[in-house]
Amino acid sequence: MLKVYGSKSCGKCISLKRLLESKGVEFEYLDISEHSEISDKYSVRALPFILEDGVERSFEEIKNRQWK
Repeated sequence: MLKVYGSKSCGKCISLKRLLESKGVEFEYLDISEHSEISDKYSVRALPFILEDGVERSFEEIKNRQWK
């Protein structure tokens, strides 16, 4: 399952959230400001920050994936 960490002011985060919703993809959207442990553990430098079953994925990889 995807976990997408973003913020209210992140345009890419909002765009990705809308895309995943439109494709019917199951995901969890979390505000990074409420999850500092993720920032610390993964040295998050950019948003959206995406984990898929614990593996970091890039925005471009998820955005361009052919969802069924």
